[in-house]
Amino acid sequence: MAGYRIEINSEDKGRVLKIPCGITFIQLGALIDIAMGYEGGGTFAAEDDDIIGMADIDEYMDDRDVITYDSKSGSCTLKCTATDENYDKNFAVCEEVSGDHSNKFVISSNLKNVMFVRKDNDIEHDDFTVWEDAEFEEWKRLYELGEEIAEEKLWDTFTDTDIISVPTQGDNAYITVMGSEGINRGIAVFFGEEGLNDYFLVRMSGSLGIDSDYAMFSQNCITANWGNEKDMLPDQLRRIKKLDMDGRGENGSLYFMSFEDGYFPYDLDRGQVIWMTEIFERLLDAAREYKARNLSVGFDNGIMYFADRENGIYEERKWPMPGLMIRELVCPEEAAGMLQGLNRTGQVLEFDVFPTGMPIRMDTKPESPKIIAAVNVSDKRIVLSELTAPDKITDIQAFEALAKWMSMNGIPKRIKVSSPVVESMIADLCRRADIDLRRVDTLVNLGTVKQNLLQYIRNGGR
Repeated sequence: MAGYRIEINSEDKGRVLKIPCGITFIQLGALIDIAMGYEGGGTFAAEDDDIIGMADIDEYMDDRDVITYDSKSGSCTLKCTATDENYDKNFAVCEEVSGDHSNKFVISSNLKNVMFVRKDNDIEHDDFTVWEDAEFEEWKRLYELGEEIAEEKLWDTFTDTDIISVPTQGDNAYITVMGSEGINRGIAVFFGEEGLNDYFLVRMSGSLGIDSDYAMFSQNCITANWGNEKDMLPDQLRRIKKLDMDGRGENGSLYFMSFEDGYFPYDLDRGQVIWMTEIFERLLDAAREYKARNLSVGFDNGIMYFADRENGIYEERKWPMPGLMIRELVCPEEAAGMLQGLNRTGQVLEFDVFPTGMPIRMDTKPESPKIIAAVNVSDKRIVLSELTAPDKITDIQAFEALAKWMSMNGIPKRIKVSSPVVESMIADLCRRADIDLRRVDTLVNLGTVKQNLLQYIRNGGR
């Protein structure tokens, strides 16, 4: 068994999800929210039994014919069928099966990014692959639009704190323009509200005590950069030479990078090239109309510029969220029950989750995991050190690593963290276990350990 085919049905729409095995119901719920357009936060039930979100879907799928899912904005039924079709663990594919047209798209397994791979109706599912290189003509069209953007000099009009929003397939894209100070010119595109939250994470990290490297390697976005040829990947350099766009001098060479949580920044695949082509077309329209209409958007205080070319709407709008949303991970009841009766050790730990900031396994999408680590303050000994997996949500992995450690070593008296993001991962767990969780400015002991661990990884585990 490689995965599941899940038929999703509600009163007004139908979808088919094709997912790998080995994910949790929390991840499945997020996939359903994206596929059905729900607000999120739903619950599952099967045969009158509630299903805990942390549960593995494999525990239920084999012997349950129908599972229900209820969210804040809708409900649906799931009919699940195990399949031997070879699904990649990093992707789930969704197909619309009702309505006036058919769309098929790939949802990244970290549940923070949605990329539409096709929008024509005659593409069969078998044409989808985990990675597909764009055709030369597709790259050429994207680069031609990049030339037009450079000619428009968007960085003379917008800054990297100005948000431009355009509708795209399935949701809105949020775009920022870099280079208003004459250096590091580029475009960053974030998809949906989850992507917008990633933008706020990067933008607000310094003021909130969040490590900038953590923010950079946790975001999900695509960037277009006008930089130097020495900064490019070999394939990117060969591409601009084939396009006769090399030799542009200092900060004149265009290249693209995809940022995805759990991976080192990588080159675009075909679906991303197609999507960025649409984004560039919409961005050019937005910029030209902004000038033609002599608009002056007040970008301060939660205001963005919204441009919808299909409906002729070019106006100020409020952000769809007030700023960075840090969601506290809820401790499942079974995990809370497991804590009951465990020894209380009196230990004080420093706990952190930080990026390696380097590719660990080279591939088309090179993995770049984070490190979950804890140090016993009394003897400065590493008591927990674990690498995250790119196909699982970091917050859940950090929670599970600490809960597992406590199940074997007892409950500490106090845990110190330095980041509000890391604090949110274990706050409810600490509350349930009556652990004194404190946020401090600096993790004195873990700081040294962090450098040693990173050096160990750079040296290939030696």
